Amino acid sequence: MSTKIDKLLEFLASNDGPRPIEEIIETIGMSEDACREVIDFLAKYDFVHHEGERLAIDPKIRTLFDASQGKMCVSSRILLMVTPSPKRKKKAEG
Repeated sequence: MSTKIDKLLEFLASNDGPRPIEEIIETIGMSEDACREVIDFLAKYDFVHHEGERLAIDPKIRTLFDASQGKMCVSSRILLMVTPSPKRKKKAEG
């Protein structure tokens, strides 16, 4: 099953150039609050970039989607690798 993150990244990867946030919300069927929460998370790790009220996928992330030939859930696996777990984060801070 696709996650909200997968849906958003797959939509951006399948379109050229930045997309209006309103179009993203309507197309993937997510509430505005949920969509903006996902966008903020992805932007924090440089998976996407804001251009005003438009959103673009990072070129490196687009390359990963192209290389995966459209396989589902590639983004979830990537995020598991790049986002720190709470345990690792505490060790790094400690």
